[in-house]
Amino acid sequence: LNCLSLELLSQNLPVTYTGIIKGRVLDVKTNQPIPFVALSLTDSVSTPKSLQNDLEGNFIINNLKPGSYTLKISYVGYQNKAITQIAINDTRFEIDLGDILLNADDKLLN
Repeated sequence: LNCLSLELLSQNLPVTYTGIIKGRVLDVKTNQPIPFVALSLTDSVSTPKSLQNDLEGNFIINNLKPGSYTLKISYVGYQNKAITQIAINDTRFEIDLGDILLNADDKLLN
């Protein structure tokens, strides 16, 4: 009887999904990873999450609540980039942005 009661209770509990956004940052001309890029993830309600990618250009941002996010990417000598409307929901909770290509900022190189 206890197992049956527990099973009935668990069916009424809401399922909580936590999202993941991942990707890799590369130089558009050389296709080489850009390490230690500054990443900032924002949504409309939470405090922005700030982090850096790793030596191979990879990043993973975990434990994200459902919502719409903007990822801002910046690195000295490169043009800033923003990826908007990244949606995390109950059917799409692991987002792989793949290779994100950054262009050198020619103004800084001259």
